[in-house]
Amino acid sequence: MHELKGSTITEFMTAIARREIATAKAGLRYPLMLEGLFYGPRQYQPSLRKKLSALENYLKVAAHVLPENKATHASVLWHGDLHSQNIFVDAKDPGRIVGIIDWQSVSACPLFMQVGAQRFLITTGLSLEICARAQTLHNFYLVRCHQTDETIFHAIQGQNTLRHQVSVVPGLVLMDYEPLLNSLPRDVEKEWARVVVGGCNAPPGTTPFPLQFSDEEIH
Repeated sequence: MHELKGSTITEFMTAIARREIATAKAGLRYPLMLEGLFYGPRQYQPSLRKKLSALENYLKVAAHVLPENKATHASVLWHGDLHSQNIFVDAKDPGRIVGIIDWQSVSACPLFMQVGAQRFLITTGLSLEICARAQTLHNFYLVRCHQTDETIFHAIQGQNTLRHQVSVVPGLVLMDYEPLLNSLPRDVEKEWARVVVGGCNAPPGTTPFPLQFSDEEIH
């Protein structure tokens, strides 16, 4: 097991990438993705070389692409599997939660890595009326997050940003996410001047973008 530790957020994120490198070199495999996106004719063919290349590229930009809101870097415990079977309520007062189970996979990680839509807010295959109610509930959830803890609200809102995606994908390379991890730095390259100097044009002497991609790699 590759232990994740470090005194800074950059060290922690670097440790995640190095864990994936060690896992890939050890030959460990994750079950094939059910979507059937890989391994078929003319489809993406995962390999150790591709996984290591994607992770080494990430390590070169990791310190520059952390989410900008430093409050979301704080280490927290977050239950990521809240649904009706894991939440117990008072039979006489269903609005009162009396217990939550299924904590075995919870770990202390940066908030921006933890936040996400809870399962009790996700609906699929339901009627339009029920989906509309669920969307209303989800919006109410966001409002309450904003009212009770703005840091959590901003962490949720930041999930669609480039910085967030670049920071969370490295931990998924064992699951064949290296094509995405290799595409994201090219987006970072386009935004590099803003990324390294906080929104301005890069002044002389600014750290140059540390990666170069050949036409073959991009293809």
